[in-house]
Amino acid sequence: MTLGQFAAAIPAPPKWVLNAHAILELDASYTVEDARTFALTRVLEQAFGIPLKRAYRLALTTLREPPKPAGWRYESPDGTTSIVIDRERFLSNFTASLSCALAGYAERRRGRPPQRRRRGLAAAEEYGVDLGLLRESLKRTPSDRLQSLDDDAAFVQSLKVQPS
Repeated sequence: MTLGQFAAAIPAPPKWVLNAHAILELDASYTVEDARTFALTRVLEQAFGIPLKRAYRLALTTLREPPKPAGWRYESPDGTTSIVIDRERFLSNFTASLSCALAGYAERRRGRPPQRRRRGLAAAEEYGVDLGLLRESLKRTPSDRLQSLDDDAAFVQSLKVQPS
């Protein structure tokens, strides 16, 4: 998995992923399990304003516990805050975004896109030159082609106006 695919699966900008890895002091491995954890971390951070390190620990705890029918519940130590996460719904959404990231994401290439360069007859034909007469002429023998050129030259000479 590339950094771009990892960021698209979360979804988050690649810069956020790099910064989060640095803040959490993790090695930059881009696996599906890490993407799942980072996706939940990002939701906790963005939706609830939980600091990144705390959100990461909560995400790890949530994803490691067995699923519960009522969802995963977190209550703050002082009892003033309660967060309920429907883990199955989160995993379903994550799987859909992961599939899109892996199937449809393509890294941007630097520079201008390469252009097809055609040479010779293909370039002439693409430009709009009719190659039918050339191909028919090439089917004839060299002596037939020379005879045709001589006939054409004689015809042109006959068309020239003689001074009177």
